[in-house]
Amino acid sequence: MSANKVTLKSQSREIVENVRDYFQSQCATVRESVDLTYQATKVPARTIYRIKKEKKSLVCTSPDEDKNANFLSTPKRGGRKRTITEPGSFDRLAICQIIYNFYRRKESPTLDKLLQALREQELFDGGRSSLQVLLHNMGFKYKKHDGRKLLMERSDIVYLRTKYLRTILYEIDSFYDVVWIDETWVNVNHTMDKCWTNETLASALKQPIGKGGRLIVTHAGNSHGFIPGAKKVFRSKKSGDYHDEMNAEHFMEWFRENLLPGLSVPSVIVMDNAPYHSKVLSKVPNSSNKKEEILTWLRTNHIQAHEGLRKIELLELVKRNKPPSPRYIIDELAAKYGHKIVRLPPYHCQFNPIELIWANVKGYVRRNNTHFTFADVERLTYEAIERITPDDWRNAVDHCLRVSKTAWSDDEMVEHVVDEVIISVTGEISSESESESDGDTDWDESIMPLSD
Repeated sequence: MSANKVTLKSQSREIVENVRDYFQSQCATVRESVDLTYQATKVPARTIYRIKKEKKSLVCTSPDEDKNANFLSTPKRGGRKRTITEPGSFDRLAICQIIYNFYRRKESPTLDKLLQALREQELFDGGRSSLQVLLHNMGFKYKKHDGRKLLMERSDIVYLRTKYLRTILYEIDSFYDVVWIDETWVNVNHTMDKCWTNETLASALKQPIGKGGRLIVTHAGNSHGFIPGAKKVFRSKKSGDYHDEMNAEHFMEWFRENLLPGLSVPSVIVMDNAPYHSKVLSKVPNSSNKKEEILTWLRTNHIQAHEGLRKIELLELVKRNKPPSPRYIIDELAAKYGHKIVRLPPYHCQFNPIELIWANVKGYVRRNNTHFTFADVERLTYEAIERITPDDWRNAVDHCLRVSKTAWSDDEMVEHVVDEVIISVTGEISSESESESDGDTDWDESIMPLSD
């Protein structure tokens, strides 16, 4: 065969496996049968092993179905698989801590150094360019500071985190009375990734291929447990991101009918900045709006403007008179009942203890899901929620309080240390400056909307 990769057709795949199966009956080991198959067919050993593995996996997952229907089909050519660059929320926190540790040691966390540190901690297995994308997605960028290049978070994210932490740590009566809300999903085929097996059919767990349908779960709680009546579980009708299934109307309905009746005293309510949490009361117009829409907004807000003004002049009036911060519908509704809404900073779901509660709920479903049906997963989800105790919530809140205090002190540390970081301009900077400095402008121009 040529050195170039060749996709074997279905008939060829069948012949290769039949030849290997024939030699296997005469050999003591699989390796011997593969070597003989290679000598007979000139198909690379790696391909022979792959065909054998594919057939075996079909036997284990679908022993009662026609195996050859899928096994003999010609493999589809796919695009190059992209390196996974989106860690979970707790891995994100660990990555941030590694970056901060560089500053504690008064070292610059260059891409090469950071990549090595993350690989040593088994937090990231991508390459250098993928790490740069990850840092961008986490809100970091390389920035020149007094002629030196430092890895810095976007200033808007640092500001929003500081504002949140100051509020939640120092401007409310009790961290333990805060109400935390969030949504999550549970797949119908949610189960354990691994199990003990001796690689025989009898010990293999039958598991459907794919994730299946999903349940959307919305709830709220504090250090005393779940808020009574706040639970809502429904079946998703879409296969994409579960955030697409929610909208402002559904969230408002849940907030009004499920959450508010369970809050007996005025409370601080913390949520993330998902779009359906943040529908504005009166959207400020911009250049994409028609002139008539801009005039209507100005007059609604009692700002004098006549039709003779051009659109650019009307937009200047909007800029001068728009509120300093948006007014959200959900905030107005909460205030009506004596509650206050506080939003998590972008990319900081680790500040929300309900994330730990969701991990417990999903873990219970994963361990006990054996039928892979909507009805069974729904039952397990309800059971998992009922099994969560006030102690579980208290431990989760304690953990997030420690994480919040650590973040507050880390920001203070970075603020004092960053100006003292000394970077050699002849070593690591010269090797990284080209790709990182070129990325600074692009990153600033491609900042995504602030949402988790």
